[in-house]
Amino acid sequence: MLVGDSMNCNQFESILCLFHGGLTNKSKMYEVHGHKITKGRGYFVFKFEEYDYIVKFVRFHFLVKGLHINGQGNSNPTLSIDKIDKTSSRWKRADILIFNTGHWWVHEKTARGINYYKEDDYLYPQFGAVKAYLRALKTWEKWINENVKPAKKLVCYRGYSFAHFKFGHNDN
Repeated sequence: MLVGDSMNCNQFESILCLFHGGLTNKSKMYEVHGHKITKGRGYFVFKFEEYDYIVKFVRFHFLVKGLHINGQGNSNPTLSIDKIDKTSSRWKRADILIFNTGHWWVHEKTARGINYYKEDDYLYPQFGAVKAYLRALKTWEKWINENVKPAKKLVCYRGYSFAHFKFGHNDN
């Protein structure tokens, strides 16, 4: 299972291509819910019947809990750097986990850090993105230590990657 942003989605698609290339019967690879790979969808499960193998992708940019809805139904875009995301229930079942985050931590609102980061119920009026990123990684690390048995699972973390394309060109 790959969990993260578009960087891991690109890796996920590459893994699918590699496995697909080795199949003798190409129709024995399919997305179990019938979904086509699109940018908007954040969860894919591909089955390789010939290998009796499943490869999954969960799109989540930050790994920690984000975007809160208040009592009036309005969104308050914040990141709770001390809480793991709800998609983590899907992570527990994987034998191999490949995580990434970092790319979205340098985007405008995230990097600015004004009224964006939360711990417990406290919303920081100003908090540095690097400091928030490191705290989020500690939250992720705590979840790994509490939920993953190292003898039975492999966990990889891909660090920050630079933009994989700019202005529609993936050669820069």
